[in-house]
Amino acid sequence: MFCASGASAATVAPSFQAPLPGVMPTEPDAATVKQLAEHDRVSVAHAEQVLKVQAKGGNLGTDVKERLGSEFAGVWLDRKEGRWKVGVISDDAGSKIQDLLSQRGIAEETSLVRVDRTDDQLRELAAKWEATHPVKSNDQQWVLIDHENNAVRVKVPNDLDPKALAALRSDAGPGVEIESVPPVQLMTEDDACNIAVKGCDAPARGGVKFGTNSVTCTAGFMTIGTGGRNYFMLTAGHCLENDPIGAQVDLVSIGNVWRYFGVTHNFLHIPGGVDTGIVRYAGANSWWSSVADAVVAWTVDEYRLIWGWYAVSQGEWVCHSGITSGIQCGNVVAPVDATGRVAVAACSKGGDSGGPWIVGYGAAGIHSSSTPGDCVVPETSWYTQIDFASNPMHVVPF
Repeated sequence: MFCASGASAATVAPSFQAPLPGVMPTEPDAATVKQLAEHDRVSVAHAEQVLKVQAKGGNLGTDVKERLGSEFAGVWLDRKEGRWKVGVISDDAGSKIQDLLSQRGIAEETSLVRVDRTDDQLRELAAKWEATHPVKSNDQQWVLIDHENNAVRVKVPNDLDPKALAALRSDAGPGVEIESVPPVQLMTEDDACNIAVKGCDAPARGGVKFGTNSVTCTAGFMTIGTGGRNYFMLTAGHCLENDPIGAQVDLVSIGNVWRYFGVTHNFLHIPGGVDTGIVRYAGANSWWSSVADAVVAWTVDEYRLIWGWYAVSQGEWVCHSGITSGIQCGNVVAPVDATGRVAVAACSKGGDSGGPWIVGYGAAGIHSSSTPGDCVVPETSWYTQIDFASNPMHVVPF
């Protein structure tokens, strides 16, 4: 994990001192509270309490995993109870994290849950299933880790031949669960290219519309190179892969006016995996200032201060901002996979690619893809976790 604050930010933005990663305001904003209350069909008071508990335990999964190592069995947020849950395979594992929970000040909001399998064992089960049940395309099955149920969940289309479905259920031994879902929920689309308008005046910020000769996408986060000399916009790799390195990139300012920002610099796009890229800043000085690094354009007239990075656990509530679908939120349906992808039960549309995902006031990741839909039926969106997006590009979000 990288550290998105401290010395790096101070060298270029002395007026803004970000706290350590995961340390951010614990008071949720009213709009996010309302969205969660409506989604979970709970009271506003309960939704507010859940978001406070979530913020209080920021990056808990990362800390627990570092403490337990191979004994790590998952961390998830139980929004119904408003509590963190930590899977433990033994009393000894539980005792190893008690002091961590106390130090974090969340012992009273956390429950230890005895489970049979570690995270490593679940991932081995998933890898074995994929090796013995290969598919020709990603829309035929989706294999994911489910910490809350201590199982590997295999989603298959509900129009599958009954005999084939019965065979899969027969093959599924302990720890593997088969779930039938509508075929559209398994289809994954990179959703770049749209004509929606969402911009900002200088300084440049994430969350606004940008374009190359080939595509239109959403800017993610403003970053600095690890060498400390160049500035970059972090976005999705598939937004940049169709243009040559060095191609011109423009941002949209308020009033739908295209303004030169910089040039494509690097990208990495593995379908179904890491999706990241950077645009090197080379525009007018007014596009960059000491506040651009810490702000995301959230709605047309609202900006969100970013305090650090955030690695999510299953069940947490996350939101993204796209130039087409606007603000969309949902719960994390599985822990981050080996490629850095995070799946969220939330909508997105064409043009949202590359945009910022945040948890409260922390940078969570870069939007990559989604199941096709119209933001009415249940959908899934995927983003690349922020460290998986920034590390290959050798940049650091401020």
